Amino acid sequence: MLDALESVVPEKRVVATRSRNERALDPARIAEVARGLGWEAAIAPDVPSACDRGRAWSAGEGALLTGSLFAVGEAMNAFGGAPGEML
Repeated sequence: MLDALESVVPEKRVVATRSRNERALDPARIAEVARGLGWEAAIAPDVPSACDRGRAWSAGEGALLTGSLFAVGEAMNAFGGAPGEML
């Protein structure tokens, strides 16, 4: 997935987190894989914190949330909006 995202995230930065879903992968594992592929990786304790970190890293250029619908739902709950809207 990171290879596919490289064209839209040329800075190669990722904030790894997990949704509240019990099947969510450990963010430390996500960060480990990302770093192994040459990405800068941070870990956030929850989806809203990860969104805040991604938005801060983007310096107003926008951030991309990927992952499950659970993560999208948590972001929508924290920030409002609907799928596809700029938050």
